[in-house]
Amino acid sequence: MRNRQTTWRLTVLVVVASAGCAQSGRSNDSPPKPSRSESAAPAASAATVEILSWEQTQKRREKFQGKVVVLDVWSTFCQPCVREFPNLVKLQERLGGKVACISFNTDYTGAKDEPPESFRKNVLAFLTTQQAHLFNVLSSDPNEEFYDKIRLGGPPAVFVYDRQGKLVKRFDNSQVPKVPEFTYQRDVIPLVERLLNPTDSGQR
Repeated sequence: MRNRQTTWRLTVLVVVASAGCAQSGRSNDSPPKPSRSESAAPAASAATVEILSWEQTQKRREKFQGKVVVLDVWSTFCQPCVREFPNLVKLQERLGGKVACISFNTDYTGAKDEPPESFRKNVLAFLTTQQAHLFNVLSSDPNEEFYDKIRLGGPPAVFVYDRQGKLVKRFDNSQVPKVPEFTYQRDVIPLVERLLNPTDSGQR
């Protein structure tokens, strides 16, 4: 009798121990928590920017012959520039096979203790958030000297060139007499589409 009781007690202990292992096994089998890198949203791919003068940029622009070129003069300090910039990126994404978009940033002031390179980080941060994988330029010309040189009151300004490299239109908000501020949707994109489809525009 004593042997049977001993055997029964051992059996109960084994069952209880087995149940405990099974429960702990289930908790260990729960899906692992995603790592910080797995749970985070994918980071925006970094944009790139070159430091060039206006003349150097124009020489590079000439290499895009055969495409309509949209050259956007902008600054991170210019609210209309920042507001319209996403439309430049969308234009490149939509018509990149036929259109070359260039962004020309004019943040550099010419101060001796702030060379063009010192503006790269801030400009790149903006370009990366915009996913601006364009031909991006940070001007090596001090901005006020540059504006005087091309007779521009200030950014924004957009230069549109045809497939042969001829300047067709310059949009800027400092024109005299005053005109409504230009936008990509109302002004730039319709012109680009007319240059891409001259026959269609002639039939309208």
